[in-house]
Amino acid sequence: MCKEKCKYFRRHGKKYRSKHLHERLKKAQDRADDEAEKRILAIIQREKDRSFWRRLNYALGKHKRSRGVRVVHSEAEFGADPIEHNTKAAVEEAIWKEIHKKRFFLAEEAPICQGNLRGEFGYSAVTSPAKAVLNGTYDYSEDFDEATKEICQECARIRLSIPTRSVNTVIERERWQQRWGRAKEETSSSESGLHMGHYKAGAQCDFISHLHALFTSVALRRGTSPTRWSRGLSVMLEKMFGCTLVKKLRSILLMEADFNFANKEIYGIRMMDNVRKYGFMAEEIFSEKGRMADDGSLAKTLFYDVTRQARIPAALASVDAAQCYDRVAHAIASLVFQAFGVPEEAVQSMLESIQDMKYFLRTAFGDSTDFAGSTIQVKFQGLCQGNGAAPAGWAVVSITILNAHKRKGHGAKFVCPISKLRGHLAAILYVDDCDLLHIDMEGQESTHEAHEAMQESVMNWGQLLIATGGSLKPEKCFYHLISFDWRGDGTWKYSKNEQEEEFDLAVPLPDGSRVHIEHASVDAAKETLGIYTCPSGCSKETRKQMVAKGQQWIDNAKNGKLQRRNLWFLLDKSFWPKVSYGLCCNLSSFGDLSRCLQKQWYQILPMGGIKRSVKKGIRQTSRGFYGAGCPHPGVECLVAQANKLLMHYGCQSSLGLKLQMSMELLVTELGISLQPLQESYRRYSCFVTNSWLKTLWEKVDMFDFSIEVNNIQLKPPRQGDEWLMVKFWEIGFDTEDLLILNRVRIHQQVVFLSDVMDAGGRKLDKKYLKKRSQGENWSTLRFPVERPPRAHFEMWKEALLAIAAGIDVRVRDFTLDGHKIWDWRLDEDDENIARTRLLHIKGEVMDVYTMSQLDQFVNRHNRWTRMSLDVPAEDVGYICSVKKVTEDTMAVLSKSEPPPTPTPPDTFFDVLNEWGCEWMWGSLRLQGDEGWLAESIADNSMMAVTDGSFIKELFPNINSAAFVLVCTKGRGRLIGAFPEQTIAACAYRGELLGILAIHLILLSVNKVNPTLAGSAHIYSDCLGALSRVEHLPPHKIPTRCRHSDILKTILVNCSDLTFRRYFSHVSAHQDDDIAPSEFNSLSLESRWNCAMDFGAKSEIWKLQPDDLPDQQPFPLEPICMFVREEKMTSDTGHHIRFNAHKDLARDFYEDYGVLTPGQFDEVDWDHVYETLHGVPRMFQVWACKQVMDIAPTFYNLSKYTDQDKKCPSCNCKVETCAHILECEEEGRVEAMNLTIDMLELWMIQEQTDPGLQDCIIQYARGRGGTTMGEICEDKHEKYHHFAVSQDKIGWRRFMEGMISKECAEIQQQWFQHCAAKRTIKRWTTSLITRLLEITHGQWLYRNVQVHDSVAGAKASLRKEEIQMEIETHQELGEEGLLEEDKYLLEVNLEDLETTNGERQEYWLLAIRAAREACRLRRTRENASAAENSNGDELYMASPPRLTRRISRGRGSNLGSSNDGHANLFGEADESHN
Repeated sequence: MCKEKCKYFRRHGKKYRSKHLHERLKKAQDRADDEAEKRILAIIQREKDRSFWRRLNYALGKHKRSRGVRVVHSEAEFGADPIEHNTKAAVEEAIWKEIHKKRFFLAEEAPICQGNLRGEFGYSAVTSPAKAVLNGTYDYSEDFDEATKEICQECARIRLSIPTRSVNTVIERERWQQRWGRAKEETSSSESGLHMGHYKAGAQCDFISHLHALFTSVALRRGTSPTRWSRGLSVMLEKMFGCTLVKKLRSILLMEADFNFANKEIYGIRMMDNVRKYGFMAEEIFSEKGRMADDGSLAKTLFYDVTRQARIPAALASVDAAQCYDRVAHAIASLVFQAFGVPEEAVQSMLESIQDMKYFLRTAFGDSTDFAGSTIQVKFQGLCQGNGAAPAGWAVVSITILNAHKRKGHGAKFVCPISKLRGHLAAILYVDDCDLLHIDMEGQESTHEAHEAMQESVMNWGQLLIATGGSLKPEKCFYHLISFDWRGDGTWKYSKNEQEEEFDLAVPLPDGSRVHIEHASVDAAKETLGIYTCPSGCSKETRKQMVAKGQQWIDNAKNGKLQRRNLWFLLDKSFWPKVSYGLCCNLSSFGDLSRCLQKQWYQILPMGGIKRSVKKGIRQTSRGFYGAGCPHPGVECLVAQANKLLMHYGCQSSLGLKLQMSMELLVTELGISLQPLQESYRRYSCFVTNSWLKTLWEKVDMFDFSIEVNNIQLKPPRQGDEWLMVKFWEIGFDTEDLLILNRVRIHQQVVFLSDVMDAGGRKLDKKYLKKRSQGENWSTLRFPVERPPRAHFEMWKEALLAIAAGIDVRVRDFTLDGHKIWDWRLDEDDENIARTRLLHIKGEVMDVYTMSQLDQFVNRHNRWTRMSLDVPAEDVGYICSVKKVTEDTMAVLSKSEPPPTPTPPDTFFDVLNEWGCEWMWGSLRLQGDEGWLAESIADNSMMAVTDGSFIKELFPNINSAAFVLVCTKGRGRLIGAFPEQTIAACAYRGELLGILAIHLILLSVNKVNPTLAGSAHIYSDCLGALSRVEHLPPHKIPTRCRHSDILKTILVNCSDLTFRRYFSHVSAHQDDDIAPSEFNSLSLESRWNCAMDFGAKSEIWKLQPDDLPDQQPFPLEPICMFVREEKMTSDTGHHIRFNAHKDLARDFYEDYGVLTPGQFDEVDWDHVYETLHGVPRMFQVWACKQVMDIAPTFYNLSKYTDQDKKCPSCNCKVETCAHILECEEEGRVEAMNLTIDMLELWMIQEQTDPGLQDCIIQYARGRGGTTMGEICEDKHEKYHHFAVSQDKIGWRRFMEGMISKECAEIQQQWFQHCAAKRTIKRWTTSLITRLLEITHGQWLYRNVQVHDSVAGAKASLRKEEIQMEIETHQELGEEGLLEEDKYLLEVNLEDLETTNGERQEYWLLAIRAAREACRLRRTRENASAAENSNGDELYMASPPRLTRRISRGRGSNLGSSNDGHANLFGEADESHN
């Protein structure tokens, strides 16, 4: 009985649950318990959402998840077929044998687990030798494993930086309650039965929580653990659906809930906080919070880019670790955990619980009664999948391996070619996925040397991994060796190194053997972190994967029978996230991306209610522009790339460094500007190597966006100087010749015109006419490698001579140090010319020449003979150019004063002026001398107070900030304020602006006083802004962080201030609640905050609408992006999508004849876009079909069927989408006027400008017969502009929501005039929505006429056919009917005009069957006797059965008496209605 009840409630539980929740809700409402009501409503909504997603996921086939195994297979010997195990006992034994008794013992292969080391360190490394290792006093024997030694020594180094036992192992009651309050009750855990629900319930009680926290803390502090902590439940899951091979199963351990909680808290949170606090979180680890998996793939893509752009040998080896969590040796883990500050007792508590673990098993058969346990001789090791400490444990082990690996010099050594920023990055790590990198940009390396270095790196990494108990998985490893060859025409190609056996690579295994791994071609795309990349930059495989993922989703969706609105919902929430993963790494062109998913959209559109054959442009046009709204891969790729660039460029992160290198290589290779992404892509793209930045450049240039790079310092060093390639363009060389000249220029290490001129600036430097020798440096910059043939130097020589011949004004004096290496100096002595020296600088040394005393030069004053070799170099004298006379004699050709030595700034004002951005500093007012700022910082009396303001009703795109720096000891004060125009304007941004200004001023003071110590105290009334700035991460701004431009500027420039900053909150508007006389009773920071509040508001009040500030970069902002003059401040997605789709839609509208460019530009697309993204999706789909003329009107249907084209209402004109609005049938006109009346009522309620309201209502009622110009003829001039603009767009498009931009401007002025607290955005979007609803009402009216079962057009045609057939049967009368069927002629069929015709159709069906039965009977009467007998039995029985079936189906009885004939179909009709 209980089981039956349980089954019943499982089936009907949802109904009872809903009833229970609504009863609780009503009780909460009755007792006016708002908090309970709110929580219950949240539960109801959450369960609705969960049910909704469950249905959708089921429709998409996601119910086929990994499941508990019922059948498993184990590998047989000698390659035989796998052995199947399908009983409970056999399945459990096979799993225990392969997983628990094999996999969990693999860490025993680590050297520290063998021989004497096992005796010294034991399993948990809490012995005296372990302490000696951590203290750095351990005496390593000669036979101590080298890799293990390196790991141990690295632990000792870490221990020097992180205080011993700095991880607190006491869990407070409050922390216990906080963590368990957020826990998910349904999470599986605890073989003992003390599941998550027990602890979650206990967390509601302070006393129980205190006991639980105390119990756990005691275990951690004493190094013990309760017995139940060593009992776990292994759940075996299929990694891949349907794969039941035991070695391929995933073993998840369900630990005791409190044990796992403690592990997460101590290791996952507190230990990792130590890692971050003391700066040990390596840039190579992309599984760190705040970083994303696709960041790792982008890092790999940029590594390939830099290699390709610089054209120097490099290598990448993908070496994945096998079963990383299960193979960690406990002795190593203990040393690492203790090095990072975890007390040895806590380490012992966790590791010994794992070592003594009893692994029970859960399969599809249920939980096992037996278990697998360790032996006395060998204990389990590893960290256990499912352990909250496992991810953090593997992370710190990886950090230790990584540090030891880099300490031996392995990895990629990067040098930015212009800024000379350096970086040493060894790998790209994401849990067990590892890509080892090698490139040496500090020297010149051959391919063989790069291969040898990569082999050593792989061997070292493998040995370090083995030392921790791990192992590489050779079958999943591969590597690329990248180098370059040059063709005869000077172009480069990749070397085919994979064809050379000498370049094979091997990885080490724990048994001491080596196994060769795959040497992949540079064109072979390989998958790592779910994204395909290859060194050549080809993205064909990436696009194929996008298509494959999309097609798989579509196939599932087709079988799922999704509703149309759910299809569109899932397209955005399921399809696109799956398909677009890794799009930020895609190097495809915009055209390739635009085409790649067209076949998938072709299949999706009909599922969403749009015919598949629509123009391709409609498919990917944003729904905000009346398109179908399928995501555009090209636009989405631009969004993803722009976000990554703005997030990382300029930061000291791994990606930031690579982006900086790639950008600088792009600048040197292009050679025309410091802003390569602002140049014409069509003109200059052929001059640069394919790269991630180049693909971004293509998209940015296509849509006329602007990316401004501000941190590359490469300027022409002399007066009158310019970029050499620009001069070549001006001379008129064609593209082919310019390509040749650019390759030679790069080889010659030339950027500017002055580089090829001599010291005097009048003549060419002759050495540049000759080919530079390999290995010889003429520049301090690092140029890409080029090897032009000698023939190209003839053209180079001609080009230089042409430039020299055409120079009217020479390049003049030096203004700054350039990149060209001037290795000759003339050190003149005006008092004694004999002591004048000619110096040949050769790096750290120089050769000294003096005026020649040789006989052959006795009459030549300009001859200099070498007197000294390799003396210490001196930076003195004039820059000069020389020519060689003899081997040891030189002549000076020209000379020039060296550039002036930069002088350090004297005041912070000098620094601010150097940075520019007058718009921020123009209002600065200083009281006191300029030195008080440094003095107040030094004695800790510096106070800085700021406030921001935002007045949406006045200027929705303006915020402002005011700030003051004041000495609390009265030395002085510095006050400033400024407004900023931005699309992200808000009060919070205003607060951040003030904090930014304070930081930049503090930085300027620090620039003047580089060793300044002390502190500054910063106050703000915005706690969120203070907290965000105070806790900025060390290297980059988190993903999708609001106002990241401000935060990034602070992070990049102000992280290294030499003095401390303190942040404190001050309550806002404290002067509102006190009398003016009491103002001075407030604290100093409160008074200044009130003053700054007034100052920030004043900056907005004094602005004029026609004189708003321009948007500009911040001082020292490394990069910024402008989209149609709007500066991007955080996530760029919305603005890029809007403007990119606007350009695409403009072109498409013109090609498709929807709007001309002139009409398109008049539409208020800002608000149309917002409106169409805010309406229900199916409403937007209708709007798309209406505007694009693809709605199923009779005209459109007639193209594919024999449908009549005429309108079903007026029956006069062809029914097109335009006619839907223009039809003059009386009912339609009446319906439209009714909805226009409703629009007029709404406009009155919303305080619409009376004149504008009159224009709109008259224009709508005019139905296209009256122009807006005629309506506005007698109105104010402002309406005339609106009239011209709206008439240009047209009445039809107006009724479809395309209003003029002038409309919103008029209404905005009216709101300001009335001081209305309404926003123009809400008013305009509401107006557009109501116009669309009017048009939609006409479509609905038409559909009722067409599809209504009684009076619709299609119903009328069907009724005509029915009536004609009824009349035919009535004319035939009783002829052809059997006697028992003649009653059918007496049925009352009523009038077809007032019914839907169903009764008549059933009558026709019955009478047709009756006549057919009669015909068959008469046919059989002429047959033989036997046949007649069989025929009578067969055919005479059939008609009554058919008739009875029809009768039963409609609730009538065709076989009833004549008294019921008149009511034959009445019951059926009544039931149907």
